Parts: sequence; structure tokens; C-alpha cells
Amino acid sequence: MQHKYNLNDTIFAPITPKIGGAVCIFRISGSDALKIKSHLSCPDLKPNECVFSKLFDAEKQLLDEVLVTFFKAPKSFTGQDCIEISLHASLYIYEKFIALMRDSLNFRFAENGEFLYRAVMNQKMDINHAEGINMLIKSQSASQHSFAMSQMSKDLSDVYRSWYDKICEIYALIEANIDFSDQEIPQDTIKYIENELFNLTKQMNKYINSPCQSQIFDGIDIAILGRPNAGKSSLINTICNKDVSIVSNIPGTTRDLVSKSVVISGFLVNIIDTAGIRENSSDEIENQGILRAISAVKSSAIRIFVFENGEIDMDLLEKYYMPSDILLCSKSDLINEEVRQKKVPNIEKYSIKSSDFLFISTKNGDGIDQLLSHIKAKIEENMPSISDNICVSDRQKDILIKCYSIITSAGSIDEIEIFAESMRSAMAQMGQIFGNMSIEDILGQIFSKFCIGK
Repeated sequence: MQHKYNLNDTIFAPITPKIGGAVCIFRISGSDALKIKSHLSCPDLKPNECVFSKLFDAEKQLLDEVLVTFFKAPKSFTGQDCIEISLHASLYIYEKFIALMRDSLNFRFAENGEFLYRAVMNQKMDINHAEGINMLIKSQSASQHSFAMSQMSKDLSDVYRSWYDKICEIYALIEANIDFSDQEIPQDTIKYIENELFNLTKQMNKYINSPCQSQIFDGIDIAILGRPNAGKSSLINTICNKDVSIVSNIPGTTRDLVSKSVVISGFLVNIIDTAGIRENSSDEIENQGILRAISAVKSSAIRIFVFENGEIDMDLLEKYYMPSDILLCSKSDLINEEVRQKKVPNIEKYSIKSSDFLFISTKNGDGIDQLLSHIKAKIEENMPSISDNICVSDRQKDILIKCYSIITSAGSIDEIEIFAESMRSAMAQMGQIFGNMSIEDILGQIFSKFCIGK
């Protein structure tokens, strides 16, 4: 399949948002990038210098006063001739400039991720570094930022490269012995290969089980559940510090899932306000909301049970409670100390720790700080830590799992030709981590998910 990315085209795109700022920067990349000079007042463009220039439109009318920076190949972001032009962020200027690039100079508007695609194809960076840049742009939390920086680190690529080289070495050893098939494989060679593959798969397994992209970037789901009118929506509003849910005294008001993403303890967290879970509702729409709520409750990493006025719903706990969950008695401003003392011992029979049972009031703020501290602790228990710079993208994890499976199921070295084929397959699979094989379609799929201007 021929991919839409054509390296021979000269492409352009904004690398900053077109609105919301004072300046909009465009990048041009390709062999014809310097054709833009015919619309600039500056007589010459020297590499790596930022110069002031007047910019003229297709009719040679003054369009803007701009700053122009020229990066000569191969010393540029893409490895091609690149020009970056800083325009004033006027929608009129923006649209006129695009028309100039496209209609007068025959430059093509870049596809998503096409600048990074060219950088990889021109060996300015490997595909793992490129993925890291895209993650960095999209990062919203400390954990996402750490993950992205780890992906961009040369250390990660060096680890993968060492594994690839090791598989290549083993494959070469096996092939050398096939060439001398009339002789048995020396025992020291067999032992060496077995030891190397054992150590290799042990390291791979560590990376396979490390934090992956979707865990960090999709966020951790926390479902807030309880019977109708228990105070769930008021609670989520308090946690998020803004009204994101319907707040009403009418039972069953929240009929669908309402989700708000916030950053807690450095992690992206999706707070899900569910429809009140109750049985035998006569409202079909509400019943659909309840079914969605039950699905969200079961799939969430943490559940916060909200019980009104200390009235513990044991049926709800028996159906959905997990040790990572938190129990809340809402409207604590209406509960006296005697009632509080009675409720805590009642839950301990269900193996619920008293430390996971909190009294809160969104009206006077009672217990809210304690709840937030508790949520942070639960998140840190449930989310993987990013340590030793061991983080893998979803694409890398898929490749590592396949490579690990090929190696561990390769069979006996004595069946040398079958074993050699397994090593060849493992080598090809591992090579995909760098994007250095004939996989332009795979690269295209990856970069199409990136943002325009990268």
C-alpha cells in the first residue's frame, strides 16, 4: 500500500495554535522550501539565523512583517531544508498565508505527524524518540511528563538496541552451526545461548510488566456510586472544584455517567459520577443509566461508596466492594457522634478497614481534606510507579510481548533449523521497535495519530 506521506513534496503547517496567541509559527520542510524567498524582502537567508522580513502575498501586496529562520539540510528538525516563519496571529493573515503556500508555491499542507515522520526517515531520531515527543506534547500530569521524557531518552533506545544485537548474535551463531551441519553444536555454545536467552527474556519480562502508555495517559478511573440522592454529585463537584455534575434534591437526577478528568498526586484521574444505583425503577432512561453505572463501577480501579446520613447499604457493598475502595458517610453535619461510633464497628465484619471509612460534609467541608489524602494514597497504590526510566509505549509493549513469546517457545537448540527460524522471527519482530525495517505503512499508522505541525 502506498502511503500518503510523500518525502519528495515540500510541506508546511502551523506548529503553534492559530488562535489564542500573538504569534503563529509555520514550518516549511522540503527541497523547495527556499522558494518562499520570492515573497520575502530579506535578500538572503543564512542557516541558523533569525531575520526580520516583510512578507508579500500572491499579489505582491504587503501581508505582514515576520521573523524568518532557515535551517539547512541536514541540520534541521526533519533533515531537510526547513524554514520557520513567525506571523502575527491574525485569522486573515493565517488564511492568506496558507493560500500563498498551497496555491502559489505548490507546497502541500502537512499530514498529522509528517514532520516527525520525515525526521525518523532521515535518521534524525528513532521512532521511540518521536513517540516520546508526541507524548510530551499531550502530557497533562507529572507522571505523563516523566513517561514522555523516558521515551525520549537515549537510554531506552540503547536497551532495545542491545537486545536486538543480542538476538542477532545468537542468530549468527546458530546459522554458523547450520553451515557445519555434519558436526554437533558444541555444548559450550548451547550453554552460552541458553544463558543469554534466559537473561534476555528476564529483562524483557521486566519491561513488559512496567508502566505502559495507556495506563499513564488514559488515567485511573474512580467511580463514585451510591443510592439516588446520596450526595454523589455534590462530592464530585467538591473534588473537582467546579460544577461538572447535576446537583439536585430530586432522586435519580443524574441519569447518565458524567466524567471529569483531574490531576491528583501527579496522575491523571477520571472521576466518574454514576447514576444512582437502585432496583425496580419505572423509568427506562434511568434504568439504562443504572446499567452504565454498574459497568463503570466494575471496571474502575477505585470505587467511592457514598452513603447518606450514615445509612450503610450492605447490599451495595456485597455486590461491588473491593479492598482498594473508600466508603463515605455523606452529610456528616447531620450525624451526631453516637451514630458515628455505631457505624464503624458495623462494617468491620465485612473486612472493611475503619481507615477506609470516612465521614464527610460537602456543606461545611468536614473530612474533605482527609478524603483527598486518602484518594492520593489509593492512587499511588493502584498506579504503577515510573522508576528506573522503565516505561514502554503500547506499540513497544505489543512488540516485546510477541518477541518474548517467540523466544520462549523456540524449543530445543538441537532442532537447529527450527530454532534458527524462531531467532530470525524474533530479530525481525525486535527490529520493528526502531522502525528500521520495510514498514512504511506501520510508520504511517503511528504518525497519523500525531498532531499537525509535528
